[in-house]
Amino acid sequence: SSIWEHFASGSFSPSTSPAFLSGPGAAELARLRQELEEANSMIKQWEDSWKQAKQACDAWKKEAEEANDRASTATLECELAREQRETLELQVKKLQEEIERIHTGQDPQFLRSFSDLENLSLSTLYNLQKQLRANLERVDKAVFQLQSVKCLKCQEENRVVLPCQHTVLCETCAEEGECPICHPNRPHALQS
Repeated sequence: SSIWEHFASGSFSPSTSPAFLSGPGAAELARLRQELEEANSMIKQWEDSWKQAKQACDAWKKEAEEANDRASTATLECELAREQRETLELQVKKLQEEIERIHTGQDPQFLRSFSDLENLSLSTLYNLQKQLRANLERVDKAVFQLQSVKCLKCQEENRVVLPCQHTVLCETCAEEGECPICHPNRPHALQS
């Protein structure tokens, strides 16, 4: 018998020749095919896991960038608020000095006793009234501006940003209670 007689009909290819379909070679071939399928399946699982890990990493990276942007914005807003507070405190200090100067009689236009008013002319009284109204308006503005940066509860310390993002209490008062904006119906010792 010749080796060629197995190929005479043309029905067998070298990969499916009867020599490989039976005997110890067939078992080895089946084992190798199974290992190849398992390896391909494992590679597919690894690729899927890698894709998921990459997507998660990209999402985390995006979240980190957004958090950095928010932090930068908050830092700029904080610096701007600090500058505004310093400007307002300087204005208040100047107004307090001016009020003190008036009280001590260092302002030449200030009258020490109201009995002197009767001796002044009407035009002088109008001018004095105008000046006092202007000064009162400046004091009112300073009070309003200072109230916008001072704690609503104690009105002494500067406001800080609370966890709820409201800026109404100082650090000390915030530790003692809840935000009066978030919990308006609860009793708070607020002054306005």
